[in-house]
Amino acid sequence: MKTTQSFHSTNKFWAVKFFILLILTFIITTSCDLTDPKKDKPKPEGYQEDIPWPSLADSPWPMFHGNPLGSNRSKYEGPKSGIIEWTQDSVFMLSGIVIGKNNMIYGMSQSPKIKAFCLNGNTGDFVWENKTMTNSLTETITSPTILTDGTIVAVSGTQGDVMAFTTKGEIRWKYKSNNSIWNMGIAVGKDGMIYFTTRNSLITINQTGNLEGSFPINYQINPVTKLIFSPDGKTIYMQGRDVSLISFDVENKNVKWTFGNLGLESYPFVDAQGNIYLLTKDINSNNKHSLYSLTPDGKIRWTYEHNSSILTESDQVMTMDYEGTTYFAYDTLYAVDYQGKLKWKRAFDGFSSGVLLTDKNNNIYIISLWNNKANLLSKFDKNGNKIFESQLPADNMPGFASISESAKMIVTSFRWAKNWIYSIK
Repeated sequence: MKTTQSFHSTNKFWAVKFFILLILTFIITTSCDLTDPKKDKPKPEGYQEDIPWPSLADSPWPMFHGNPLGSNRSKYEGPKSGIIEWTQDSVFMLSGIVIGKNNMIYGMSQSPKIKAFCLNGNTGDFVWENKTMTNSLTETITSPTILTDGTIVAVSGTQGDVMAFTTKGEIRWKYKSNNSIWNMGIAVGKDGMIYFTTRNSLITINQTGNLEGSFPINYQINPVTKLIFSPDGKTIYMQGRDVSLISFDVENKNVKWTFGNLGLESYPFVDAQGNIYLLTKDINSNNKHSLYSLTPDGKIRWTYEHNSSILTESDQVMTMDYEGTTYFAYDTLYAVDYQGKLKWKRAFDGFSSGVLLTDKNNNIYIISLWNNKANLLSKFDKNGNKIFESQLPADNMPGFASISESAKMIVTSFRWAKNWIYSIK
């Protein structure tokens, strides 16, 4: 009898356990969505992907305005307090800096002679300097570019030299151009070719410093142009003097189209979908000072009229956040959505210094010059709410800015009493 009872008890136990397991399985399979919500969730219209660029260093800020599309956007978070962490006053610069791996900062100084340099981004101290480049009459406004192997490509400017440095400051190669080079940055294609302009030509050299091609452009090129690429790397855009924008076919080596009849002073950029953005006016469209969005074939996608001649007649900077909102400013900060509609605008004291960029959280950073007494760094969220406002030294004219991987903004300054590079945390 005891054996029979034990047998029936065991069967009853397993039956109950099996029944409970069935119930739990039913609850889990009917109440839970086992799919990855991030994978299936559609991205909003105009969402901006960071375009992979195999020839460019995978570093926080490898080139002028951050990336080959020129969006002036960081994949890292920007400063949280607006407090200056360190300054380096042994440089005189007219160009911007780039940030490589391990928080190393690279730039070109021209005091007292042109020299390439590297700073420790954590302290601002010099890691190395290369002073053996050119004479004291030379100047440069071109920001360097960091290639995928860490090579830093820089320009001497007046003398027209393109040079490649190792991360230790040794010269790897030098290309001598017959003309001065005044581009704002050095462009590198997806295939590794290096691009810059001289007068009315687009020049291509390879990564050993040898000439690949010189292509005449039958339009006047703005000598301080910012060369930018389409997302697929097949088109390069440059600012014009007798037209606003010149589109050049990288594969067929010819001009595809031009847009506008007014020289372009402000810096254009391209979004991840291939649309181009510029501040200009065109007599063949609305002939008013506007933000233009063009399709990849040069047709007007939309215009936003802002009615500010200063925005179209000076070297203003624009930026686009990850949601596809375009920001630009002079005495007012504008936010225009992906379809060209005004989201908001914020007037501020003073005027923009030309420092305007966004971070991975869609925050906006702008440095404005206020009553010639102080510089103000303002941080806004994507809805236009001010997060902080920080007073910066009044005797510095901010030049260009970059964001590091440690939530710091590195700012160059020039033209006024002091010439600094400083880090804001």
